[in-house]
Amino acid sequence: RLGSTDPVGPTRPAAASGYRAATVTSEDWSSLKEGLQFDGLKPVTDVWPAAEDVVGVPLVRGLGGGCQPVEQVDDSGMVFVRMCPGTFTMGSPEDEEGRYSDEGPDHQVTLSEFSIGKYEVTNQQYRTLVPDHQGDDDLPATYVNWHEAKAFCEQFGFRLPTEAEWEYAARAGTQSRWSFGDDESQLERYGWYSKNSGTRAHPVGTREPNEWGLHDMHGNVYEWVSDRWANVYPAEPQVDPTGPATGDRRVVRGGSFWVEPGGLRSAFRRWDDPEGRFEDVGFRCVRSPLTP
Repeated sequence: RLGSTDPVGPTRPAAASGYRAATVTSEDWSSLKEGLQFDGLKPVTDVWPAAEDVVGVPLVRGLGGGCQPVEQVDDSGMVFVRMCPGTFTMGSPEDEEGRYSDEGPDHQVTLSEFSIGKYEVTNQQYRTLVPDHQGDDDLPATYVNWHEAKAFCEQFGFRLPTEAEWEYAARAGTQSRWSFGDDESQLERYGWYSKNSGTRAHPVGTREPNEWGLHDMHGNVYEWVSDRWANVYPAEPQVDPTGPATGDRRVVRGGSFWVEPGGLRSAFRRWDDPEGRFEDVGFRCVRSPLTP
């Protein structure tokens, strides 16, 4: 039973059966799932596999507060984190410290569910597509142009994130300069950048994740996204935007080991030549809800 803070109800015989039943009450789906565990019995997700999809996903839209990011391992071995559908303010307000004009106007964006890589794609993973690609296994795959990054994701049925999806995931529910807040002194806990990187990339996942469990959204290497570049955003609200229909440049997000703190802000953006290969530009993939 959802929507009550009463303790677990008394165990009592179920009518016309040899089983015993219990009433479990909870305010939210996550707590309800925990409550449906009993000594000596299988967990609820073994008996009702769909429960894993109910706890924190769009199947319970409208029930309020149930959706939570959930980590998933794909058949390819890549780790994804499921992003709940939602609405956020993309871009930065005019008074944000370090802001550039191409980060505005800040505007409302609504996104459907998607899953995004927990880590930047590594050299080891990229070698499944390009066996002679160079670099330590656990470092982010760089010197990969936009077309090659796109091809890698698509070989698994994935894709590059849109710019809006990337920023939504990077912000992790915040509107501050970085996902952890506005205190620059905390940045070295979450990202590799000019002050702590030694001007080189580091193994993925070696800084703390954001609140949604994603690593290296601030720093380490820039990340290609699917969108073409535009100098400004549309001012009106957007739903699942994919960027301009025309243009030669592609957007990169997140900052890198070369970059000062302001360039690691959640709203910071820049462009690169999609044919270019750079030592500080990598990528991560997105999996749509219906991707196998």
